[in-house]
Formats: sequence, C-alpha cells, structure tokens
Amino acid sequence: MKIQTSVTSVASNLDDTKDKIAELNVDASKQMLDNVKREFGRQLILTLVVMVVVVLALASGAAWLFIPSKSEIAKRQDDYQYLEKAGVAHNIVKISGQDGHYARIDPKDCFEDEKSSFYSQSKLCKFK
Repeated sequence: MKIQTSVTSVASNLDDTKDKIAELNVDASKQMLDNVKREFGRQLILTLVVMVVVVLALASGAAWLFIPSKSEIAKRQDDYQYLEKAGVAHNIVKISGQDGHYARIDPKDCFEDEKSSFYSQSKLCKFK
C-alpha cells in the first residue's frame, strides 16, 4: 500500500512539474515574442524613415537636375530672341498664341536622325 501511495504521489508530482514547465515555456515564449515585436517595430520604423528620406533626397536631386531655374529660362528666352533678331537662323519666328520660337524649314533638307528610335522618329533639318 505504501508503494502504491508513493507511486501515486510521484505521478502527481510529475504532472505538477510538467504543468509548471509548460507554463514557464508559454511565459518565456510570450516574453520572447514581445521582445521580437518591439525590436522589429523599431527596425521597421527606422527602415521606413530612411526610405522616405532617401526618396525625398532623390526627388529633390532630380528636380534640381531637370527643372530649369528662372534665370536659365530667362537666358534661353534671350538666346532665342537674339537668334530671331540677328538672323543667324533664318525663318525663326514667334507665333502669337503659341509658346516658344519656331523655324520655317524646307522638308527636302531633312534626313533621318541616326539616333532616332522606333518610338521617336526624329529628323535633322538644315536651317541655314
């Protein structure tokens, strides 16, 4: 009888120990998951902030490269007006209601541009 009681108490103690170990594993897993979430959240936010800063820097750099300043626009306008007045390029005119300057050319003096592609079939034309 004493052996059966001790076997029962050992089995009971083993069940209790198993339950405690399972609880400790669950608690440790939750703690590790919380740590991973916290670290991942920080890294995700940091990565997104860096990406936004890089995109803004690239966009402003592209704008600086491709969008002419007001002084450049004024200089180009002066150059076109100079060509028009000087007669260096004949038949350059400014058409009312249209932006920019245009040149009257003879299409017989034009030939295919070797740098043109299927999508942009440009031509080179002699104008003076």
